[in-house]
Amino acid sequence: MNPPGDAAAVATVSRQGISEAGGRLGAGIIAPLGGETCPLGERVRVAGYLADQSSGQCGPCRLGLPDVARSMAEFMGGSAAALDELRARAASVRGRGACFHPDGTARFVLSALEAFPDDIEEHLLHGTCGRPVHGVLPLPPQESEQ
Repeated sequence: MNPPGDAAAVATVSRQGISEAGGRLGAGIIAPLGGETCPLGERVRVAGYLADQSSGQCGPCRLGLPDVARSMAEFMGGSAAALDELRARAASVRGRGACFHPDGTARFVLSALEAFPDDIEEHLLHGTCGRPVHGVLPLPPQESEQ
């Protein structure tokens, strides 16, 4: 569960503080994005990276995570059907992998749906929120970039 944006903005970063705001700390990320980048676009970048990082030894990683990343990218272009697919695909990989990589990836992607409802609405209505993706969330360089 993610706390609402206004509660999270003023919460003390501690188990108690985040709990009081309606969330919980655990294995995950807390990163300030600022208002100049599309938060959903940042999530798409990371979801694609995470899909590429699997060992490819089980179906949820080999097939499910690329589908999750693809659905997220499609819904950002305004597809409500892709948003429904994203929810279903992320739910279908949870608890089914040989490790917890699919679970963490699904939580990361699904948490965006709770944390950024206004941006989701803008993407569904207009195919964009009007902000570019600046690559604020750090990822290792692609092999083609090295």
